[in-house]
Amino acid sequence: MEFRLKAIGWLNNLSILALVVMFGLPLTYASSPTVSAPQNHFNRPAGFPDGLTIKSIGENLIPLIMQSRQFHLLAHGKAYHEKPFSSFGYTYGPTIPTSERVILFSPDESSYIVTEIELPSNQIQSMYFTDASQANFRFSGVQSDHYAGYRVLYCTGTFFGVCDSTGTNIAVEGTLQVPSYQNTPNGANSACCVFGEWTGASNDQYASSALVQGGMAWSGINLAQLPNALSNGYVLWTEYLPNPPVYYTPPSWMNGVQGQTINLSTQPYDSCSPGNLWYAQLWNLGSNWSTQFVKCDSVVEQYAWYVFESPPSPSCSSGGYNGYCQIPAIPNLGYTGQICLTNGMQSCRNINSYSNPIQGYYIVHTQVDLGNGDIPGGGAAWTMDYRSSL
Repeated sequence: MEFRLKAIGWLNNLSILALVVMFGLPLTYASSPTVSAPQNHFNRPAGFPDGLTIKSIGENLIPLIMQSRQFHLLAHGKAYHEKPFSSFGYTYGPTIPTSERVILFSPDESSYIVTEIELPSNQIQSMYFTDASQANFRFSGVQSDHYAGYRVLYCTGTFFGVCDSTGTNIAVEGTLQVPSYQNTPNGANSACCVFGEWTGASNDQYASSALVQGGMAWSGINLAQLPNALSNGYVLWTEYLPNPPVYYTPPSWMNGVQGQTINLSTQPYDSCSPGNLWYAQLWNLGSNWSTQFVKCDSVVEQYAWYVFESPPSPSCSSGGYNGYCQIPAIPNLGYTGQICLTNGMQSCRNINSYSNPIQGYYIVHTQVDLGNGDIPGGGAAWTMDYRSSL
C-alpha cells in the first residue's frame, strides 16, 4: 500500500519525515502539478453586459456597417465576415460614450476592418482597414527570445514546500507603465524593431500552447508605425497564437498611451458555449474601460505572463544583436501583477505570495539590457530595469 502525505495544520515537514521513518511508509512526490477544477465566476467591470449580449449587439450592427459607403470603399467587393467569438469588443465609462467594436475579416483573413459604433445612437465613430501581412510580428513570449518579465502559477497546494497543485482558467491582472520616451541607441538600425507590453495566459510554461494575450505596442527607430497607430506610434493589440495580432487605435481617453500606466487584464469574461470559456483582453485607465474578445475554447489556461517584449522581424534581421533589436534608452518602468481564480470568489493574490512558482526573464545581449527588479515578499510591485543598449 502506498501513502502520500501532505503537511496539514500543525504537522510540519519534520513531523511528516518522522512518520515516514517510523512506519517505513514509501514517500511519493508529484512529478508535475495537478490541476484544480474551477467553479467559474466572472468579474466584469461595472456597467459591462455579459458576453452574449455584447456579441448580439455587434451582430445586429453588422448590416449597418456593411451598408455604409465607407465600408464599401474599404472592402473592395470582398465578402467580409465575423468571427463569432473574437469579432466584438465593448467600451464604457462614466465620462465617455459607450461604444461597440466590430471586426470583420476578409475571406482568407489576410485583412480586417475595425468599426467603432457609439451606443445607443448607432453612429459610426471610426472605421479603418488593416492589411495583416504588413505587420509580421508575433508577440510570442519565450518563443521570441527577446523579452523580459515574469511567468507565474497560482499554487493551490504544496508538498514539502513545492507547489503540487495549481488553479486553472486564471485571470491575469497587472498595471504596466508605458515608456515616456525612447532615445536612439548606438547605431540607429539596432532599434529597427517593434516593442510591446502585455499580459497573457497560457496552457504551458513555454507559452507554446494556447497563449492568449494583449496590451500596448509601438515601433522603434527606423521602423514604420504599426497598423492603426496614433500619430505618436502607439497602438493596442490582442493575439491568440498562431493567429497574427489584431491592432486597434487607442481611444482618446488613454491620453496617447505614451507615459501612461495602463491596467491590463487577460481573463475569462464569460462562458461562450458549454464547457468553453470566453477569454477577453481589458484595458483600463481611470474610470474608463475597453474590452476585446479573443477566443472561445476549452483549453485550460494556468500560467500568467507579465512581459516587455521586442519580437524579431524579417525586415530588421540585419540589425541589432544576432538579429534582435538593441533596446533604445527608456526610463525604468513600474509594474504590478496579480493572478486570480474564477472560482466563485474571484480569489486574487499578489504574484509573489503564497509560494507561487515565479520565473523571471531578462533581455540580454552582452549584458542585461532590461531585467526585473525584485518583488518584496508578499508584494506585487517591481521595476523593469533598463541598463544598457550595448
